[in-house]
Amino acid sequence: SIFEQTGQNAANFPGDLVYSTLKAGLTTLGPDGQYFFDTDHPVRNTVASNHMGGSGEPWFVIDSSKVIKPLIWQPRKKFNLVKMFNETDANVFFQKQYVWGVDGRGAAGYSPWWQLAFASKQTLDATNLAATLTAMSSQIGESGKPLKTMGTHLVVSPLLAETARALLTKDTLAGGETNSMKNRLELVVAAELLV
Repeated sequence: SIFEQTGQNAANFPGDLVYSTLKAGLTTLGPDGQYFFDTDHPVRNTVASNHMGGSGEPWFVIDSSKVIKPLIWQPRKKFNLVKMFNETDANVFFQKQYVWGVDGRGAAGYSPWWQLAFASKQTLDATNLAATLTAMSSQIGESGKPLKTMGTHLVVSPLLAETARALLTKDTLAGGETNSMKNRLELVVAAELLV
């Protein structure tokens, strides 16, 4: 029914905001004053990068194993179905219209832990994915100690979905070599990355 679809849309709303915020990180400032995905985040009197470059369709590697996540969903008001069906409602009395909708609020934002998300516009292949995972896991924090970040999810738009599925499920690569990326990451296909 239309009410069930409305409920499903409300349930999907947090993901809609989070994934569109993820892509916007390529051109939106994060808490450190740099783009959330950038090549010159200040770290220990030097700079670090969570942007692997390129000019193609963006894809993202996320470490969601930590308590703090790279992107934060901030619920502000729980979603509620509101119906104006009573004869005493002005729209029913004067216009003979039944009105309903969902009322709720929330926002998505960037956590200070940009190190937990990497972006790339390079070709999505085993070489570039391995380079991204290596860069993510090799990070050193402000304390001078390793951050122990490890990619857990690969987030792609539907345009890269089949490439990503093949990369994460095939036993061998096109050249016949063993695919070290098989079952390495959980795949998330987010249509929100299209816009």
